[in-house]
Amino acid sequence: MSPQLQEIGLAVLILVVAWLLSRLSKWIVKFISTKVIGRTRTHLDDVIVDAADFPLRAAIIIGGMELALSQVSLIPAGWNGSIDDLLFVVYFLIVYIFLYRLIGGLVVWYGREVASKTETELDDRYLDLFRRVVLLVLSIVVIVTVLGRYGVEVSALVTTLGIGSLAVALAAQETLGDMITGFTIMVDQPFKVGDRVELLDINTWGDVVDIGLRSTRIRTRDNRMVSVPNSVIGKGLVVNYSDPNTV
Repeated sequence: MSPQLQEIGLAVLILVVAWLLSRLSKWIVKFISTKVIGRTRTHLDDVIVDAADFPLRAAIIIGGMELALSQVSLIPAGWNGSIDDLLFVVYFLIVYIFLYRLIGGLVVWYGREVASKTETELDDRYLDLFRRVVLLVLSIVVIVTVLGRYGVEVSALVTTLGIGSLAVALAAQETLGDMITGFTIMVDQPFKVGDRVELLDINTWGDVVDIGLRSTRIRTRDNRMVSVPNSVIGKGLVVNYSDPNTV
């Protein structure tokens, strides 16, 4: 048998072993999740296992392909750089998929098992926003890293993103101010939903119905619903007639 055929046979054998290991890893993950992690009181471990299931199997197969290619001498030497770049991108995407699935799973787990049991509504309101921001930042990091691997100048892209973000921030300055003030209200809690408050600067008072990201809704004495921007509340004087509770 020629050396080339031996190399191809060894490469095929490595690919078969890698595929079998990937299938075996799936059963091992299932065994751990049912026998070991299934006994824990929290489902956090299950979230991590579910997030790592597909990326782990993909990494084993890609690793097998990389090892198989290294056994074949028929591949031109000029291709090694392109193959290395491609494998880097694939491995990086596998890590990205794992982190993407992990973040989504952690947010769902936190909302179901932690946020629902806390007294404050801060985590409930900002949980989805936090998830979107983290995933956006993660995606930008992946894109910049991959482009940099292929020699693409990313400084101009980063500068463009910075200028675009600044333009959006300036255009939505009032909305961002309302959101930041709304976050401050939820953290500082000068009033809560159900409290009777008076906004002296705008001569409005009534019962707080909802505290949102952008505005706070108040039901006045004549049963009208007033939506007040949070930035207006943050700049003015607020009298809370329900705190302290003297009943």
